Amino acid sequence: AVPIDTAREIAQQLIDDGQVEHAFLGISATDLTPEIVDALNLDADDGALVQSVVPDSPADEAGIEAGDAELSVDGQPLRADGDLIVEADGEPVASLTDVIAAVDSKQPGDEIELTLVRGDDERTVTVELGERPASARP
Repeated sequence: AVPIDTAREIAQQLIDDGQVEHAFLGISATDLTPEIVDALNLDADDGALVQSVVPDSPADEAGIEAGDAELSVDGQPLRADGDLIVEADGEPVASLTDVIAAVDSKQPGDEIELTLVRGDDERTVTVELGERPASARP
């Protein structure tokens, strides 16, 4: 199911340009699980834990970082000590799905404000989204 406003916007882009542009942040992330929260001793129960950042991507230019420490939680390889995305444009992030939805609601060149937690530090960054490269398209 696609919201009607999104469908209209996509249809207009196809009519005007013959293609649809998608906004691009440039991260991979994982949802927090109770096991991850316990293993990393996190103060948050929700959010998207950044696992990698595409070099020279909008996320990289904004200073978003994946962790350096590698561990396994319930058999899942995990990078720890990186940024945890807890808000996107002022809205709470329960999971990576919320980050994806926030980015998908934007166009290349739009800005998104992300609140990040790393350790005891919380900061907000404004990221100018790029155009999703063909190599990142499904």
